[in-house]
Amino acid sequence: MYRLQANPMQLVPRIGEFENARGRVLEDAELGRLWKALDDCGAEVAATIRCIVLLGGQRIRQVVRATWQDYSRSEGRLRLTDAKGKRSHPVDHLLPVSKRVAKELEGLYAVNSGGEYIFSTTLGEKPIHDSTISSVIGQLAKKTTSNGDAFRPSDIRRTVET
Repeated sequence: MYRLQANPMQLVPRIGEFENARGRVLEDAELGRLWKALDDCGAEVAATIRCIVLLGGQRIRQVVRATWQDYSRSEGRLRLTDAKGKRSHPVDHLLPVSKRVAKELEGLYAVNSGGEYIFSTTLGEKPIHDSTISSVIGQLAKKTTSNGDAFRPSDIRRTVET
């Protein structure tokens, strides 16, 4: 339609003051307060956030898309599909499932086994929306941060990676 063959903005230099790369990681005490605060959330949402942390800080969107077919109890693994970036085909990531994650998944199975999705508040019919998880994490961050610099969901990923 527009016959563009290249991004016309790629030659425009970036403005440094608007580059907002973060390096924030949660302190041990903050992570502990977050974990404890999950007790006051709905069971499915709390289990989802715990799994995100325990599975190595995986991207929320990838975790919530997981189905029961992606989980192998016998092999102790969960497959997440990564369609991020300019890939022509999504890449599968096979994650080991620890005993603690397996316990969370068993709790979710008791509620969501009638549907396709593991991480769901609709009996497995639809996945929890990633914005719901981000919003809950944001609310919990405001409650559990003591230094005024509330963390973001991406900070949890960076914390686990660190």
